[in-house]
Amino acid sequence: MVISHPPPYQPDWALFADLDGTLVDFSPDPDQVKASPELNTLLARLYHASCGALVLVSGRSIASLERVVALNGIAVSGQHGVERRRVDGTLEVSHEIPSARLATLQRDLEAFCADHPGLLLEKKGVTMPAST
Repeated sequence: MVISHPPPYQPDWALFADLDGTLVDFSPDPDQVKASPELNTLLARLYHASCGALVLVSGRSIASLERVVALNGIAVSGQHGVERRRVDGTLEVSHEIPSARLATLQRDLEAFCADHPGLLLEKKGVTMPAST
């Protein structure tokens, strides 16, 4: 269902919206997901109606979110909150995993996925979920 007109914004509201499985359908290939023009228009309208109190949250990285949806200044939380970008563009990363540890983990997960056909390893940064 697409809402053509958002409800009137109340000053004490903030809107948090998840992307995959909520605003867009899940896909066997997450890199192929694109927001519809209607969704981009709706998000822009919600952003303006809420005076900027709109946040997109996702397990995706912020870079991946930018490829899917027109953010146009919308605050975002990526990688399940590991990275956050405010409306003013300030980027915060809650923690980094040492690159050697991350590389070892990635190799192990790639080997596991190779041994289990149908699994896809999504490399999102410090998060790497495997899905079918």
